[in-house]
Amino acid sequence: MKRNSMSIEDYQAVIAIAEENGFRPAAERLGMSASQLSRQINKIEVRLGVRLFDRDTRSVRPTHQGKVLIELAHRFLQSVEKAERDFQTYLQKGRGQLAIAGLPSITSGLLPKLLEAFAIKYSNLDITIHDGLNHQIISLLESGEADLAFTAGTDTTRKQLSFRKLANDPFVAVSSPHLFLADKEAYNWEDISRLPIIAISKGSTVREIVDSVCTLRNTRLAIRYEVSHLATAGALIAQGLGISILPKLTIPSLGTSPLQTKPLTDVVVTRDIGIVWPSGVTLSPAAQAFLEFASEHAPSIFKKMGIET
Repeated sequence: MKRNSMSIEDYQAVIAIAEENGFRPAAERLGMSASQLSRQINKIEVRLGVRLFDRDTRSVRPTHQGKVLIELAHRFLQSVEKAERDFQTYLQKGRGQLAIAGLPSITSGLLPKLLEAFAIKYSNLDITIHDGLNHQIISLLESGEADLAFTAGTDTTRKQLSFRKLANDPFVAVSSPHLFLADKEAYNWEDISRLPIIAISKGSTVREIVDSVCTLRNTRLAIRYEVSHLATAGALIAQGLGISILPKLTIPSLGTSPLQTKPLTDVVVTRDIGIVWPSGVTLSPAAQAFLEFASEHAPSIFKKMGIET
């Protein structure tokens, strides 16, 4: 098959001859000899099967086909230059797309405060946020639908993933004011086991950690209600239907009703909150910028929320 494609250098040569009105000045502009430029144009004309320039000893004039090619060459080089500028901007982390996944307690608690500051520095990024249970956000990472994710650092999140810890999130007992937890400043797991429990459904990191502690202590909780969403748990707690054992970071997601929290003694339970991303994968400039920004700024935001880092 006859190859008619032209290189960037070919387009630059055609434009230079037209703008300089001659081979010799065009060759000087391009940093080559006039004979080299002439051979290059001859090869282009043979390859395309058309004459691009009429030339004699006094002048060089583009043919009709040459004029059309010169116009197209200008468009092509402009698009190349724009692509190069866009890519440089992308490399500078100022534009692009970013997909972040996270546990609901983080996407509703930490993430808005973090993005408020991040958006000031990176205002041209389009950001997609996915929230869900731990296994759902891990699937988003593995499929490439999310670049980074905020999650709890359990064993299930560490498989084939890099994890950067940001904070320790302690578990507390939560109830409606003046009900169930009104007698003492702190409660042990034996106390808790005698109270009606509103539990987060299985498959969540919260339930995974609570069940692990119960197995360790050989304790059985009196689970009265099992729910999937924190807002539902908050409504049941506020109604006085039971207590829940939850990480402190989840409390703002329980709703607006007044609640009380009490620390747990004898076994102090915390979860590691951090960012995960696929191991061995080069992050996009936008994702790398967010990872660095979150690593620097998230601890101070956590502290304002009463979460130790």
